[in-house]
Amino acid sequence: MSSASSGARIGNAERERAMHILVHHAGTGLLSLAEFSERSALAATATTKAELAHLLVDLPIPLDEPEDAPRNPLRRIAMASAVIAVVVLTIAVTTGHLLWLLAIAGIPAALYAGRRWLPSRNRPL
Repeated sequence: MSSASSGARIGNAERERAMHILVHHAGTGLLSLAEFSERSALAATATTKAELAHLLVDLPIPLDEPEDAPRNPLRRIAMASAVIAVVVLTIAVTTGHLLWLLAIAGIPAALYAGRRWLPSRNRPL
C-alpha cells in the first residue's frame, strides 16, 4: 500500500468492516475486553486507511464473510449496541455513576425504533 493511498479518507463501510474484524477477534479470544474497547473506540473515530490499518496490523483477517455478501441491517444495530455497551460500561466504572448502565438497555432500543421509522430504499414513498 502506498503512502498516498494509506492517507486516503474512509467512510462508514470501512469502519464497519474494521469493527466486524474486531468483534470477531474479541469473540475468538484474540483480543481482551480492554483491547477491544480501546480499538473499537479508535476504529469508530478513524478517518484514514492508515489509522484503520494500524488497529488491525497484528490481527488476521477473518474469512467467514465475503466482501460482496449482502448486509444485514440488524448487524449494524448489533455492532452499534456493542460499541455503546463498552463505552457506557467504561463511563459507569470510571465515574462511579451506575445510572449510566440504563443506557445499555435504552440506546439499542432507540436505534432499532429509529430504524423502523426511516423510509426503506425498497418501498415507494
